[in-house]
Amino acid sequence: MKFFDKLKRNTKKEDTDLKIICPICNESTICDYLELYPRDDEIENFIKNDSDLKPPLEWRPELYQQWSQVLTPEQMTQDKIVSPNLCFIHEHSKTCTASGRKSVLLNYYFLNHEQKTAGMSFRLVMTFES
Repeated sequence: MKFFDKLKRNTKKEDTDLKIICPICNESTICDYLELYPRDDEIENFIKNDSDLKPPLEWRPELYQQWSQVLTPEQMTQDKIVSPNLCFIHEHSKTCTASGRKSVLLNYYFLNHEQKTAGMSFRLVMTFES
């Protein structure tokens, strides 16, 4: 699962659309964040069982600096923060089960306090029928 940079600002959740590599078919696509997804028992189970989680592809000091300004002091003591989000993954393949559908992504925000760098990764844990 690869995480790429921000594409543009708009009015969706957290004002971001992301260009991602789809974890199902490995094709490039756009992911629109719609809203936070509730942390129910099923989501908590996905969070606890994260053996397929890939580490960030890059660690950036500017992310650490930005996040230090918006995270709470308690969050800044953690090494990993998880945020479940309902997203829409744009159509990108006729055979991909996530293409053109709402999905739940677990977004992982990693903090390396020693080097003062941060990175991001995600896991697609649910896809809904269209």
